[in-house]
Amino acid sequence: DQASRPVPNPADTSTAIATFNDRINEATIPAAAAVSAIAFTPNINFGLFNPNVDSYTATVAKKISAISLTTNFTGNGITVKISVNNGPQKAIPQSGKSETYALAVGSNTVVVRATSPDGSVQQYLFTITRASS
Repeated sequence: DQASRPVPNPADTSTAIATFNDRINEATIPAAAAVSAIAFTPNINFGLFNPNVDSYTATVAKKISAISLTTNFTGNGITVKISVNNGPQKAIPQSGKSETYALAVGSNTVVVRATSPDGSVQQYLFTITRASS
């Protein structure tokens, strides 16, 4: 009987908005869309970071003996890890800074790997060549 059912108030949008916000917050973002920025300290000129580019190279002076990395990423359950010169993968806090890593003279490989709960993975490779003199 339709006459006995309550009619929703069209001005009351709070339930619809709350439901919409819950769906956004629960949304899983693919790893390829999660990372919006990666920067090194000291500043290393890789050019502008582009999430669609997965490989970067740069040369630094010998005096740059260590680096840390700052990254911004979004999405529920996204994890970002860094590995330097095939060392262990260590988590980077969201919108935070990694620990400091030593650079060897010559070629150094930095891998930043984002993983999403949907199983997708995005990996960025930074090759840093430290000058010998």
